[in-house]
Amino acid sequence: KSYHKLSRISMKVTWIDEENEEQSWNSWEDALCGRCGATKILPAESKNIEVRFRVQPGGRKVQAVDRKNRCAWTKLGEEVIRLRRPEGDQTKGVDAWFELRGPITHCHVWRAWNACNRGVPDSWEHWPDFPAERAAPLPATLQAADAVAPWSGSQEASPKGQEYTARVTGAMSRLVAAAEVLLAVRRRSLRTLEELDNQLTKQWFRVNSGNTVAAGLAVASFGSLFVAPPVGLA
Repeated sequence: KSYHKLSRISMKVTWIDEENEEQSWNSWEDALCGRCGATKILPAESKNIEVRFRVQPGGRKVQAVDRKNRCAWTKLGEEVIRLRRPEGDQTKGVDAWFELRGPITHCHVWRAWNACNRGVPDSWEHWPDFPAERAAPLPATLQAADAVAPWSGSQEASPKGQEYTARVTGAMSRLVAAAEVLLAVRRRSLRTLEELDNQLTKQWFRVNSGNTVAAGLAVASFGSLFVAPPVGLA
């Protein structure tokens, strides 16, 4: 996100999915994202993740800085944050936070931190006073699934034997638990939208009634100018 909102920024994320296909996402093209902040949740098996930033409008690239040296400009060119590299630990959790600062011509990544770094930050991380409570909790669906059965991973297993049966049983239990929570979330969302619709309908009715009365009085006042001028002017 933009720290003081001097610049409109966008975030572009590319990654390799579990099918070894490259995927990408751009916050500037996502209607659910703001112009000074964005959030993106990736699939658990994502790897070779790269994060880039642009200053909008125009798409000016955000250049790299040395965050450990008062954000001095470097000669590395564009700022690219790389997570879960092929040569690194693919099981390391990712809960990355970025804050950008500066006007259009000097916008840079001021602070960056992975809340799941296990106490071993990467070279791009620097956020001395990162609040621990800011770490994003797991989605309710994953919490429900983990409470029923632990995630066994995406490794392939032989269709024969007890291990395969146990993995299928665990996966189905996780799916059912997550689906129940997702259904509850959907119901709450529908109730909230219905309440919002009722509030807006009442507000529209009051405003429209006032406009109708005002328009009627204006027409009556115009007619009164010819019949009783003092009344029309009043």
